[in-house]
Amino acid sequence: MGDKMASAEQSGETLRDFSSPSTWGDVEQVRLSLEAKIDTSIADVKAQVAEVEARVDVRAAELQTQIAEVELRLTRMFLGAVAAGVAALGILMGILQAVD
Repeated sequence: MGDKMASAEQSGETLRDFSSPSTWGDVEQVRLSLEAKIDTSIADVKAQVAEVEARVDVRAAELQTQIAEVELRLTRMFLGAVAAGVAALGILMGILQAVD
């Protein structure tokens, strides 16, 4: 800390003694200003988080739709295969009955 004070004095900056009651109002003003900046930063981060959550929700909904479409296609393919199998069995049964 001594180095900072020395460099501040060398650069011509005014050093303030914040332990003095006459500067407590200034300290309070700085504190309030910092609190306001922090509150603004927190609000900004919360807004960004909400935006990301919304994007994730949209993407999740898109993925659910795509999954449902794939499930529907697979179900149709399965039902088609079952129908083809039933038809093949019917043909075989017909052949077996004709041979009998």
